[in-house]
Amino acid sequence: MNRKLATATGALLALAAATLTAPATAHADDTTSTGFRVADGRLLDATGQDFVLRGVNHAHTWYPATTPAPSPT
Repeated sequence: MNRKLATATGALLALAAATLTAPATAHADDTTSTGFRVADGRLLDATGQDFVLRGVNHAHTWYPATTPAPSPT
């Protein structure tokens, strides 16, 4: 009986300590944001337009022995 009580007390103390020492969630101040932001699951730039990442994935950079060299354009 004493062992069960000690285990339960230890679990409650651990839970209380974890709850009291957990860091607060950081939130950005929406009124002073001048750069990128997320709204409704979309990445927006400073002007509020959707930001779309575009680029070229060139495998020759990582695998030069197995891919042919790129032709200059």
